[in-house]
Amino acid sequence: MAMTARLRAVPTEDTNTVQFQLLFPAPRDDQAGACGPASLQTGDGAALELGVICAPTMDTWAAGHTLALAEHAYGGAGPFVATLSWGDLLTSAIVEEADPDLSSMDTYPVLMGFKVWTSPDKPLEIALEIGLDQVKEWHRVRIDGGAGNIRWWNPLDGEADAQSARGEWRVSYRKPGPARVYVDLMDVEDYLISRLGVFPLDVASPLEDSAGTNLAQPPAAGLISGAIAPPVEVEAINANL
Repeated sequence: MAMTARLRAVPTEDTNTVQFQLLFPAPRDDQAGACGPASLQTGDGAALELGVICAPTMDTWAAGHTLALAEHAYGGAGPFVATLSWGDLLTSAIVEEADPDLSSMDTYPVLMGFKVWTSPDKPLEIALEIGLDQVKEWHRVRIDGGAGNIRWWNPLDGEADAQSARGEWRVSYRKPGPARVYVDLMDVEDYLISRLGVFPLDVASPLEDSAGTNLAQPPAAGLISGAIAPPVEVEAINANL
């Protein structure tokens, strides 16, 4: 299986020190993640042996899309070119004094609504509704509810003049318990651009008394603030209240 990943160097709070990270694309199938030995040439003469690295699977990618490899202190500001060897893959990153300025990048969509509900006769099946604003034609969204519930969404779907979009999906779970729904903006090569939201769910047991409920969407201020913002987490939602 061919390795696919990107190397990234992220400056830390310490002078001339970076953390190297390996970014994985979201898998499109349920095959096991590729594994192989990895080593890193930092670009200033140092070499780091990183052991065996395994890519995440389709089910583990949402939590494991980025792997912290190591930190390295340079003798100067650079720039340097670091190169990672992982199995049959060679990938490089430029080490600079500071993170690149992302403020001029294209606008990301804003998550404006998230609803869940169930029906009394199907307590392990949950309906999701997601609303986005400031949507552009290139935006692609991956929705991962866990347990193999993964959906890919092109919000505008050819409607180039629209600025908002709303989608609805049904996801099924094999057993009750906690779950999470991740809403991620992806690039054309299936790498994460920005995590738009993270929503814990409480999937109730079919044996519990459930009347099916429409839950009011959280206020927009509780979902997202700014186009390039940390992922949002809300309180766990009981989908069978």
